[in-house]
Amino acid sequence: QDDNSESISFLAYPDREGIFDVTVTAQKNGYTPVTKSLIFEAVRLFDLTVNAVSTEDGKEISAKHTLIISNQTINGVNTPYKKELGP
Repeated sequence: QDDNSESISFLAYPDREGIFDVTVTAQKNGYTPVTKSLIFEAVRLFDLTVNAVSTEDGKEISAKHTLIISNQTINGVNTPYKKELGP
């Protein structure tokens, strides 16, 4: 957490399947550094692309979607959209 009691989040996106160790060290002036480690497994990776196409002229249009994939819900997705997801 920072000085305003707001949480700080970090995302780890693997580029391949497998088991990974992630170590994070937090440092702040006047305090002892804290190191935490965790292990995670990337089982499957998916490349997701969503496009909306007009039925009138076949051109790509902007649209808003909610995607639910496995146990992940992504709200307010604007097309075109591309992201790598895992289960």
